[in-house]
Amino acid sequence: MMDSNARKVKEAPVKLAHDNGAPADFVSNMPHVVRLFSGEGVVARGLRAALATAMSPLQPAPSNVSTEAWAFKQTTFAAATFLYAAQVHGLATCPMEGFDQIRVRNALDIPDRYGVPVVVALGHPNPAVKPKTASVRLGPTEVFFDGKFGGSSENIFADM
Repeated sequence: MMDSNARKVKEAPVKLAHDNGAPADFVSNMPHVVRLFSGEGVVARGLRAALATAMSPLQPAPSNVSTEAWAFKQTTFAAATFLYAAQVHGLATCPMEGFDQIRVRNALDIPDRYGVPVVVALGHPNPAVKPKTASVRLGPTEVFFDGKFGGSSENIFADM
């Protein structure tokens, strides 16, 4: 988040509640509620987990994950779309993870407050070059299941 917008973003829920005619005590409590449910830290994380556990029998709630985990998951959607778009335009891609984030950030002058969930190599394919060894990746039928976990997906991938 841009530093100049941080104050506006933090105050937005308070202004929204106040503009909608909420009682003054509710509005004055809002910064604490926002900090609890959007902040990181041991206390906030513990309280969110306790509330989610207590409320889950009454109302379904999403898993309690860190902001970084959420951002990394969201990035995979954008990366997948990028990979498909590159393929459509005749480009080859190679998504990579499991690298040293600190070195990547240093090499590309990325500020410390940002994470790097994936790096994608992109270029024109060379059809003359073939891999010398078979891929160590699992086959589609070992990763995707039909219906419930463990259900055979042979029929889905029959033409592959």
